[in-house]
Amino acid sequence: MDTLVGDIPEISLERSDCKHQVAELINVLTVKQKELFGIKKLVFFIDGLDEIPNTGKDTLTSLLPDKNDLAEGVFLVFTSRVDDQLNEFSRKILSEIDFDEKLLVLHDNIGYCEALKDLIQKYSDSDETVVSKILSLSKGKIMNVWPLISAYNQLGEKGLIQAEKGLLGYLSSVYGESYFQEIMRIIYALQLAQTPVAMNVLSHLIGENDITFKQLAYLGEIKSIINIDHNTDGYLLSVTRPELIDYVGSDECAEGLDKIKKNWIEDINSLTVNDVKFKNIKSHEIIAYMIEFTALINDKNEIYLNNLIAENCCDKVLEIFMEKINTDKRNIKEWEFTILKNLFIALTKRFYPFTFYKRISLSSFVMTDLLTELSDITGMLRGEVNFTIDLLEEFLSSIKKYDVRVFAHLMSPIYSKLGALYSKRDDYIVSGGNFNH
Repeated sequence: MDTLVGDIPEISLERSDCKHQVAELINVLTVKQKELFGIKKLVFFIDGLDEIPNTGKDTLTSLLPDKNDLAEGVFLVFTSRVDDQLNEFSRKILSEIDFDEKLLVLHDNIGYCEALKDLIQKYSDSDETVVSKILSLSKGKIMNVWPLISAYNQLGEKGLIQAEKGLLGYLSSVYGESYFQEIMRIIYALQLAQTPVAMNVLSHLIGENDITFKQLAYLGEIKSIINIDHNTDGYLLSVTRPELIDYVGSDECAEGLDKIKKNWIEDINSLTVNDVKFKNIKSHEIIAYMIEFTALINDKNEIYLNNLIAENCCDKVLEIFMEKINTDKRNIKEWEFTILKNLFIALTKRFYPFTFYKRISLSSFVMTDLLTELSDITGMLRGEVNFTIDLLEEFLSSIKKYDVRVFAHLMSPIYSKLGALYSKRDDYIVSGGNFNH
């Protein structure tokens, strides 16, 4: 093996000329490569500029050398997502780099698709029909192509149908049962969430205080079978593939799902018994609690809802939700709004009717104020008027059906909100509009 020995240029981040030091190191590597292998060009790939975190400190771009300091034949190639997927910080980073050329690659670009087809053909030895099927299943993403090729090579076209489960089986054999269950815990949490979630929210859902390197490694392994979207809020993760959803819903995963649901009940209950945790609760943690609470309410097995109610934590948790909504309702992000909608539906269609039927005593004040705040967001701020009216009317029907006694002054905000929503709907119809919500 050829080894680089001798004085190798070092890089000191404290020095003002650290960029020049980087250039010297690259040039030494280039010269040695030319001497050893007779190459004429050396290309350095720097992947994912948009993934550089905003820490308030210097980033990788602070080390990028000037072009004039680099030896002849040295090329730097950068990758990043496109403008509409970037946050302000990522745009700033890209604006500070002097690119010679730029190339935009889209998943439906003809040249890119043809390159993927050649790759699939080369490594799968399949006919044109199978190549097209693999390309379609991959959604034009190269990270999705490899597990599909592997599944096809092992099982034929049947492997393409079972590609997700095939990958999980592969991961189980590589990591062993203990670590594999940690990977599956991520998939279980995403499946139960029923909506895209941010990385820090996912960390909470799987029982971690922060985003860990191990979690990122696991996500790297399953990135081909989960959705990872990138927008101005960062990464949003979800499970949407029917094959994977069916697998998670099978008997094979029942024990793992049961375990995470029980963990969520303990997590929610911990808010009422740990004052330190309650006082230091963060915004993304409240969003995670909303997801947990909604999933437990909606589960077809009532044992989870019964256990949740038995912990006597519901009033305090719902009060926390109410305060969060009241404080942040004008700054709620789109993916958070979906979580609030799911909570609203679960409360009016499942949770409160269930507690009314069981004659379980809950705070009427928290109940009516929370529903009023949710209806303010969905109906007044987001314009989903018919959706909000339907839920509030269903809630009132449940009160009447189960003969629930609530003081009139506590119900007043619900009726006032309904009146405002009726008026808004009527005004819109008179003006010639039509609600499609």
